Amino acid sequence: MTKFMTSHQDQIEFRLRRIADAEQLYPLIEKNRAYLSKWLPWVKSMRSVGDEAQFLQHAIIEMDAGILWMATIVVNGKVAGMIDIHEINVQRHSGQIGYWIDKGFSGREIMSESLQQVINIAKKKFKIHRLELIADVQNGASQRVAEKNGFKREGIMRDYLPPIRDENYHDAVLFSKIL
Repeated sequence: MTKFMTSHQDQIEFRLRRIADAEQLYPLIEKNRAYLSKWLPWVKSMRSVGDEAQFLQHAIIEMDAGILWMATIVVNGKVAGMIDIHEINVQRHSGQIGYWIDKGFSGREIMSESLQQVINIAKKKFKIHRLELIADVQNGASQRVAEKNGFKREGIMRDYLPPIRDENYHDAVLFSKIL
């Protein structure tokens, strides 16, 4: 379990994902559905606590296999979102970052400072050398989090993201950070 204080004096705790978290995470997803569904394709399929519990069960299997690290972000004792390293490839020493946060916690540097901690976990625990972050070209907030944490913009991946806001595929920005 990782705990730290942010520059805004929020106490952050990373709690490794567990099925019991579904009871707190699903209502948060539902509350933020309109906001999250603009950027994250999985939001559409998350329709119940049971769906979230099933997702967490799958995540735990992937964590046990060493291809995923995933944590619930707890801010001042309240579940606020999640952060992960997925597609961990031990041969290539690489992985990708994913995250989301309750809109009510935006603007307090929580995600940026959480990402700093996860970068350290990626380097120390998983020996990752190259860390990637993919953001929708229209998701300026996520791009700012990446850039603030030293990720370099590598280019645009055309039609990379599935139709979630409308009927069209969407471009994504590929960021990377060499650790």
